[in-house]
Order: sequence, then structure tokens, then C-alpha cells
Amino acid sequence: MREDQSLTFKMKKRMKKYVSLLLAIFIFLFSSCDTEGDSIDVGYYSYSISFFYPENISNNYEFAFNGEKGSSGYVFRNNSNGLLEVYEKDNSTLVFSKQISLADDSSIQLIKLGDDIVIYSKDDYISFIPTVIYSGNSSDYSIWFNDQELENATTNYLSKQNLTGTFQIKKSGVSSPIYSQEITIADGEKVNFMQLSDTEVLNIPEDDEPEPTDQHIAKARFFYTSDVLNTDEIRMDFYRFDENSWDWASELSVVSSVTLKKGELSEYVELNYLSDGAYISYMCDITDLKTGTKITDYMSDYIYVGAPNKPSDDGTLAIFKKVTYQILNGGKEFTVMDGLTTRW
Repeated sequence: MREDQSLTFKMKKRMKKYVSLLLAIFIFLFSSCDTEGDSIDVGYYSYSISFFYPENISNNYEFAFNGEKGSSGYVFRNNSNGLLEVYEKDNSTLVFSKQISLADDSSIQLIKLGDDIVIYSKDDYISFIPTVIYSGNSSDYSIWFNDQELENATTNYLSKQNLTGTFQIKKSGVSSPIYSQEITIADGEKVNFMQLSDTEVLNIPEDDEPEPTDQHIAKARFFYTSDVLNTDEIRMDFYRFDENSWDWASELSVVSSVTLKKGELSEYVELNYLSDGAYISYMCDITDLKTGTKITDYMSDYIYVGAPNKPSDDGTLAIFKKVTYQILNGGKEFTVMDGLTTRW
């Protein structure tokens, strides 16, 4: 009986020790909380570390805070200052190091532009989307702004201190860029290019032209390259006529004109095919603005504007809402650029 009492006494004594220990831990962890809103002296902060941009490169790096490796962790609130380090996983090379101070639930986002890695701050950067349509295998090419390689057809970021510079398209194995242009990039801008050959690239400005709301109307724009017309600037004049009534000899009146510079897109020209009882078509001619010489003449060359553009028997409906034509064969032919064209 005494042995049982002694065992019970020992168990009770141990239980008191355990309760005291748990109570001490509880007090330590929560002594900083105060219902009156006093400042917190004891506790911890959580943190996480990742790359904001470019996407999916966090796995290429290893992070550490005050020597503690990992992409997340905890630190005591009264010891929240420390050294953030970033290492390349492949060779353990230190690529970033900075003293920082953590706050509650700190989410540390890094941004890598070119070879530079810094902590991302929304106020210091802009975003934009560069898109290049390649004529060849896209894997053979890369796009650059100054010394920063860009990702094609997706969101990229630039420092606000680096918005003016040289935009380049490079081909693997070729020392000189196939395209180079000085530009200034704005926040949210879409910068678009189309490669026409290994030596010529078309700059495509952001298209804010409204689409027509009537299927009797198409909007057309044009461009040419130096291998097609060896002149810096041309004018296209457009002539509207009824194929059922025009005698093909009387001169027509110019209904619209547009000026083109070599390698640049023209403004849009509206082609309206609706007319009671008429079968409307358009022809055009081209004039070299420098010399005033007609390169093509609608009265002798009979050049229709673009490809056949009327799917209906009465000729009143348009195929395209907005269409971009490349001028070919010395100004006598046109081809539709599908990537820059929308259909009804």
C-alpha cells in the first residue's frame, strides 16, 4: 500500500513539472500579446523569398536569411534585421547580398533584369509586352532592350531609369542584330514587330483603329519593303467604281489617298462596297513622292485593291473587317498578312 502511495505521489510530482513547463512555454510565446494594444516585444515574424520576374526562375536559386537556408522561415521579432543572400544552385555562387529588416509576414520578391538582381518594388518598374512575329524558326532568334534579354509575347519589366534605349532582334550565329531601333517604352505598352526577311523587320504600332460595325465596309492598310519598291515614300490613290456601269475608259475620281514610308504601315483606308444596284470595286495607283513619277497607273495597269474582297453575289459584303496588305511585284500585287487581319 505504501509503495502504491509512493508511486502515485511521484506521478503527481512529475505531472506538476510538466504542467509548469507547458505553462512557462505558453507564457513565453504569448506574453507579448496584450488586450490593451501594447507593443509586441516577444514573438516571431514569418517570411518567404521568391523571384517576382522572370517567372519560374526561383528554382534556379537558393536563398538564405542570416545563414538560415530556405525560401521561407521564422525569426524572433526582436531579431528581425539580417542578411539576405541569393546563390546560384548549380555552382553556389553568391549573386545577391543585402542587409534587410523583416516585418510581419514578409514576402520578399526579387527581380532579375539582365544580370542584375534587386528587391522588387512596384513604384520602381513598368511592365510592357514585346511581340515579334518571325518568318523563320523562333528558337533561332532573341529580342533585347539595351543589355536585357526579353521574353517574346509576354509581360516584361523595365526599371523606370531605363525606358529609352536600343531595341534589337538577334539571330543565333549572326554577329550583328538583324534589327535595331532606338525607342522609348511606356508603362503598359505593347511593342509589335513582324520579321519580313533576315534583313527587314516591320514595326507594327499598337492598333487602336475601331473595327467597322457594318459588313459592307472593310478597313485596309498597306506596307512595302525596299526589295519591292526602291523609294523612300509613296502615295496610293484609290478609285471607287461600279463594274456594271463604268466604261473602263473614262477617268475616275480619287476617293481617298494614303502616304506610305518604306518599311512602315500606312493609315487605314475605308472601302465601302454598299451601293444600290451597283457592284462596287476599288482600284489604285502608286506615285513616287520624291520624283512625282507614277509607279503604277490604274488606267493602264487595272490594279484592284488587294485580293478579291467580296463574298456575296451582289458584291456588297466585305470579307475583312480590318486587313493588312503587303505590296508585292513592283506595286502590282498584294498579299494578306493573316496575323494582322480580322475577318467578318
